[in-house]
Amino acid sequence: MAGGTDYDREKLAELVLYIADRSISDARFGKTKLNKILFFSDFTAFRLHGRSITGAEYQHLPEGPCPHQLLPVLESLGTDIIETREQVGPYTQKRLIAMRKARVELFSGPEIAIVDAVISELAPLTNKQSSELSHETNAWRLTHDKQEVPYSMAVLSMEEPTAADIAWLTERSGRGRVEHVS
Repeated sequence: MAGGTDYDREKLAELVLYIADRSISDARFGKTKLNKILFFSDFTAFRLHGRSITGAEYQHLPEGPCPHQLLPVLESLGTDIIETREQVGPYTQKRLIAMRKARVELFSGPEIAIVDAVISELAPLTNKQSSELSHETNAWRLTHDKQEVPYSMAVLSMEEPTAADIAWLTERSGRGRVEHVS
């Protein structure tokens, strides 16, 4: 895994349950917002502590970064999580509902504090607004469709990247050239 962080399927699964449970009263919570909560939580943890929470590999998708391993994890949760579909204006919102409590003992206090802060920050936003917020990050702006989003991008500010920033990321990503896309 790029960035020296190891993927932990169990932590990703339990974090999905935790986020779904904590977001039960958020009428705007859907799968898109789940993806953004995971992204902002993992990348904030990496920026602050040098290690993400789940180690999931994020990929650049049109709606913003998404954990590559999310669909298999959702399938592995079976009846521990259910998906409903609700019409919200012109959109069909795919909402996840946890059917059991997450095993929070898998997480450190600082990890849960980061996730709780991200949930609170995104709570007033719609799924679309959460997606748009992720599009403002250099992690999304500097990658292309279906490309891995390196954790090293977490250390970049939201400001326009410099040529030196791009060179630094390219060197550390080990995935080929990273380019700025407007």
